[in-house]
Amino acid sequence: MPRMSWQVTSLVPLAQVADVDRSIAFYQKLGLALGGRTKDGNIDFAGLRAERGATVLMLTRGRKPVAGDDQRIVFYLYTRDLKALRERLVAEGIAVSPIVPREYMERGEVELTDPDGYTVFIGEDG
Repeated sequence: MPRMSWQVTSLVPLAQVADVDRSIAFYQKLGLALGGRTKDGNIDFAGLRAERGATVLMLTRGRKPVAGDDQRIVFYLYTRDLKALRERLVAEGIAVSPIVPREYMERGEVELTDPDGYTVFIGEDG
């Protein structure tokens, strides 16, 4: 099918969080880099980038408290070395599950929770 100019070209989740700075620090521990930041008056926004430079997650301060149990989104990230990343997270004091092999992710995945209660899975895409 030929590419049409009106088609969506990418999808980037925008998560409402209680504290943008806290969330930036958390996701930087996972290896994401700050791509841009706006903090002016009522606007508190950040874009986080993956290794290849593409924005993969946007954060904004929520208008009301974020209830982790009510969230309907799960973040799934990939790494080339899950064991090394897990060891780094544990050393930083972040609670992370053991590496569990899955049918869809033979090299395994881990599960953790971000500061706002979002569930984060990380699989090895090796």
